[in-house]
Amino acid sequence: MQGGSLGPLLKSEGLSKAFGEVLAVDNVNFEVHEGERLGVIGPNGSGKTTLFNCLSGFTPATSGSVWWRDPMSLAGGLSSGRGTAWFEPSNTLRSSPS
Repeated sequence: MQGGSLGPLLKSEGLSKAFGEVLAVDNVNFEVHEGERLGVIGPNGSGKTTLFNCLSGFTPATSGSVWWRDPMSLAGGLSSGRGTAWFEPSNTLRSSPS
């Protein structure tokens, strides 16, 4: 835990997603704590949208785990777009401006 908080707002351990033999997300591990921002950047086809779909539960992961401190705060708050996205302490992900 950081700074006496209640633990991470969002945590991913060993998150992977395969489509047949194509591994779109491979063993992703991270934590986002209050006051932090986490960026996800990469070229087209690198698995960013698949990662966010797995984090939200829209697409089931092949393996690994995702924990949200308050899963109800996710409703309507998860999105990705045009190459970058970020998580803010308000438990929302916002797409970057173009």
